[in-house]
Amino acid sequence: MKKYILLTITTLLFVCGIVTTNAQVPAEVSALLKKSSVAMADPTGVEYEMDIKVKMLMVNVLSGKMTMASLGEKNRYTMTVKAMGQEMITEGGFDGEYEWEHTKGLGADTLYITRTTKKSVGEYDIDFNLDREYRKAKMNKEGDYYVIDFSDPKDSEAPGKVTMKINAKNYYFHEMKTNKSGATMIMMLTKVKSGVQDGIFSCDPKKYPQAVVVRK
Repeated sequence: MKKYILLTITTLLFVCGIVTTNAQVPAEVSALLKKSSVAMADPTGVEYEMDIKVKMLMVNVLSGKMTMASLGEKNRYTMTVKAMGQEMITEGGFDGEYEWEHTKGLGADTLYITRTTKKSVGEYDIDFNLDREYRKAKMNKEGDYYVIDFSDPKDSEAPGKVTMKINAKNYYFHEMKTNKSGATMIMMLTKVKSGVQDGIFSCDPKKYPQAVVVRK
């Protein structure tokens, strides 16, 4: 998911038990990110399902699920979360010509549709590019997973630390944890499905009869 999404993930290696503490991102980490990206890609499209939790001082303030699908440059996401006792659903995507996003909950019911000539970044990679966004990385192997801690972000607005956990058997992303301003966000992969239908990427305003439609 080449989207940071508030989101956003992944990595791996080949030498068991290796620990890297260089003051820069080691080549082995970049190689793992690439290997994981290849493992999770599919020319027929791919769909990921994830659990999401946001904690503030160890207290859950938000929890929910996210589904992301992509086929070539087309993509779609749906996120359902509960916060402050209320449910909010956000979904959107890019069909090759239009970007769209619908948000319902917490007093909102709005559908934004934007025609664009820009090219999408393509398949979601859940932040396989963290080696380019952070200056430091430390990697080790814990059981069936490789764990990489990224720190010293190049962008001051990015989380100060991101931890990626990758399955050592199939190179799939397993979990991502970020920390910023006392809040911790955890995204855990629960399902990967290969092959998606092209029609899921288009937006049908008729599915949102109560929404305020904003076209740009």
